[in-house]
This record gives sequence, C-alpha cells and structure tokens, in this order.
Amino acid sequence: MKQYLVLGLGNPGTKYAMTRHNLGYMVVQALAKKQGCALKADSHFQALTAKAVIRSTPGGDPEGLTLHLVLPTTYMNISGVAMRRYLDYYKMSADQLIVVTDDIALPFGTMRIRNEGSAGGHNGLKSIEAYLNTAHYVRVRMGIGKLESPATVSALSSAAGSSPDAAKESSKGSSEQPLADYVLSPFSSEEKAQLTEFVIRGVQVTERLLHEHVTVVMNSVNVKPRKPAKEDKEKANTLKQGTGEQA
Repeated sequence: MKQYLVLGLGNPGTKYAMTRHNLGYMVVQALAKKQGCALKADSHFQALTAKAVIRSTPGGDPEGLTLHLVLPTTYMNISGVAMRRYLDYYKMSADQLIVVTDDIALPFGTMRIRNEGSAGGHNGLKSIEAYLNTAHYVRVRMGIGKLESPATVSALSSAAGSSPDAAKESSKGSSEQPLADYVLSPFSSEEKAQLTEFVIRGVQVTERLLHEHVTVVMNSVNVKPRKPAKEDKEKANTLKQGTGEQA
C-alpha cells in the first residue's frame, strides 16, 4: 500500500494557533478532521501525528493508501527533526513527502504547488531541506499576503527564528520588525472571512496530490490571473468616456 506524509509547518501553542505563520498547521488539522483521525502528541517524533487509511483512490491503486499527518511541535526552525524521524521510522523517502506552508511572497488566498526550489528564506523549509538533504519535494505554498517592502521578505530567515517571541525581540529597532510582527500576527477581519474557504481549498489541493501527478495539479493550481489585454483596456476607456466617467 502506498504511503504519503503530509507535514504542516507552524509554531506550537495556542498563542500562535491563529497566526499567519500557522496556515500550514491549519490545513493539516482540517485534513485530519476530514479523514476522521485525531492528531496526538508523540514525544519520539516531537510532533502531533495521525494516520488514516484511504481505501478508495480515484483512478489509482485499488488497495488505497496510508496517509500520515505530522505537525512538528518544535519551533519553526527545527521542523526538519520531526520529519526526518518520521520518514526514517516508516521507511519513506522525499518523493512521499508533501509540506504545507505559509508563503509571504504570495497574496492571501493564492496557492502555488512546487516540487523543487529554494526555501525562499522560510526557516521551516530551510530545516526541512537540511534534514532531507534535497530541495526536491512537493510543497503546497499558501499565500499570507505581501508586505509593502519586498526587501523585507529576505528577513524571514531571522525574523521567524527559533522562538517566535525571541524573533520579535531580536528584531526590535531593525527593518525585520515589520515582517516578524506580520507573520506572527492574526489574520485581518477581511482575511478571517475568507480563511475557512482558503483552508478548505488547501485540503482539496493536498488530497489531489495524493491521487494525481504533481504536474497535473500544478498546471491547474498555478494559474496566474489573466491580465487585461490592450484591447480590453481600450474598450473599458471607451465605455467610461461614453458615460462621462474619467478613464
């Protein structure tokens, strides 16, 4: 029977449960609930873990698959410890791993699927890649919005460090402060109104990756919004002029 490990990135504790940096946690928690399995603390793995057997796989193996769910209970920058221990224990490899993570470089509500690439300054992904010894693994990137200054994105590696509180403290008086505050803060009221639907979409995309080839999922999820063509803009301007509006 096939096996997959779906790991959600986040920080442990109720204090950070509803912060932007815990979006990966939220998706895996929702997936566990949908599969009817409870995430329980496991000191050996330093994580909350759960297992579910999916008996029917659309167009796939009739024997189904075993789904392993993991939420590291270490802080973000050593998330790879739980992953490495879990993969080794169940004799799984990088091609059986799916990591769900928040992404500061994507607008809220946007998703991207990647099967390789850099950590992009994200401490959780840096740890995963260090313990995995490769950047070739599937990740579901969940957008948490963009800061005004793109230059501060590179500060994520230090601003979301070993401890969230320490990260905020160490960044006081520096350009990293806004980023640390942003990723470790709750979603805005407008974002909260869309959060449940966004998490559900994250669950649905993750489930597709269990049954479909990653390229197929990427081609349907990684679709950028269509930019208005030049003629569309001209038509819009013409309509505005015809109604007396300013273009």
